[in-house]
Amino acid sequence: MTLNKQKRANRMSVLFLLCFSAAGILLLYRSKFNATDLQSIESQINSVDTLSGFGNYGRNYAIILNAEKFGNYYGLYAGTKDQALRVLNDLNIRLGQTYKLYVDPTVVSLNGYNLGIRMIENQGVVIYKENMSVQWIMGITLILIGMVSSSVLYLIAKKKFK
Repeated sequence: MTLNKQKRANRMSVLFLLCFSAAGILLLYRSKFNATDLQSIESQINSVDTLSGFGNYGRNYAIILNAEKFGNYYGLYAGTKDQALRVLNDLNIRLGQTYKLYVDPTVVSLNGYNLGIRMIENQGVVIYKENMSVQWIMGITLILIGMVSSSVLYLIAKKKFK
């Protein structure tokens, strides 16, 4: 019986390591994308809206761009309402103008919205570029958390079920 519990605890520690490492590796992979690795979409923007959602830490906002060429709505995560309004003002997107969006292909669309915009160009000038160093830091952090929690679970299981 004790051997089965130890095996189960070992499996849990490996599962922790795999889950945290997979999430961390995905973030590291995303942080290394260049403009050539991103999907580019060029179209005339018809509307710009903010989308409000409710997350774990309260309301969060996204800036959504709509154009005829888009299969769904593309946007970028903007954080709080104040941050979203500040980003929206900084973007200064003019309706009817043609913009080139660079979208991360690893970001999935949910309910017709894809928040994977990493860069926006207007007539060859970059007007928005996401800071990817945050994703790199989060990726390293998740991998380290996975390693530490996996080691702790393994040591606890080894000590408890000896």
